[in-house]
Amino acid sequence: MMPDNWTYIVEEPRRSELLREWGVPETIISLGSGNVPDEVFAFNCQKPKHVFSDADTSEKALVVGIFESHYDEAFACRKQGDGVEYIYFNVKRPADIEVWGASHQCLLRALFDEIVDGQQYQRDDITRAAKTIGFEYLPDTYAFIFGERKQTLYGDRRRDMKAYHRRRLEYIRGTYRPGLADPGI
Repeated sequence: MMPDNWTYIVEEPRRSELLREWGVPETIISLGSGNVPDEVFAFNCQKPKHVFSDADTSEKALVVGIFESHYDEAFACRKQGDGVEYIYFNVKRPADIEVWGASHQCLLRALFDEIVDGQQYQRDDITRAAKTIGFEYLPDTYAFIFGERKQTLYGDRRRDMKAYHRRRLEYIRGTYRPGLADPGI
């Protein structure tokens, strides 16, 4: 749960400095730099721009924007103990924060879930982009998305969006790994 007293840091150079100080990998920081490492990221990885608080951040919990999508989705992180916690919220509903996990791979699972599911790019292009930032779970992403589509079309998951959201969050957090036995994957 996000405390009521928080601010969303998006201004440079403070944004990048905090991300580096917190140990966020440079490949992740680059996604919100405005100079993405591959065109596949262009739609989903825009410079963070929305601000939800005033300039006085001395007594507030900091949430640092990593990137925002064209759908007003904010991919961010906050300090949590000795590390960071990667989170998501829609800028139109900033109180509805979803915690993804402490690994940058959780953030990348969520990002590639959007990229693969969006069907805007060819598989070879997505594979190339995944390699540029060290994403380790692209086969799992395809298995998850194709498995969910198959169950939606032919199985019993036609109307249970809450269950789908729970499975997606478990996949992003790394607590659920889809089977890779399907030859169509």
